[in-house]
Amino acid sequence: MFQTAEKAMEIIVPLDAEAEALPKQSLPMSAAEKAIYVGKYMRPGTERPETADIFLKEDQLYLRAYGFEQPITKVSADSFSVTVPGYRGPWRFKLLPVADGKAEYLCLSLGVMKRTRDK
Repeated sequence: MFQTAEKAMEIIVPLDAEAEALPKQSLPMSAAEKAIYVGKYMRPGTERPETADIFLKEDQLYLRAYGFEQPITKVSADSFSVTVPGYRGPWRFKLLPVADGKAEYLCLSLGVMKRTRDK
């Protein structure tokens, strides 16, 4: 599935040019900012709901989704990237907040996931 998405993106934007535009290291984030993003996100409405987890490990944000677990790099205000095994170049995504400031939506090229509520 990643190869299909990659091919589609190559038609629109050359991936090598996008990869060069990303910073070499993550932009700094405070502990409070990292806490805003931590949570479980889900895209319901499919036969098998897709989920993603953003969590802290040794003071570093990680994304666990689609069978991989990788550290997150902050590239701009609400934009992030991860290096996905078997995928050429970084995989970019956005975490969008709501009024209370917590990230509510995880926007991936494969769709949008909404934060699930803790029970």
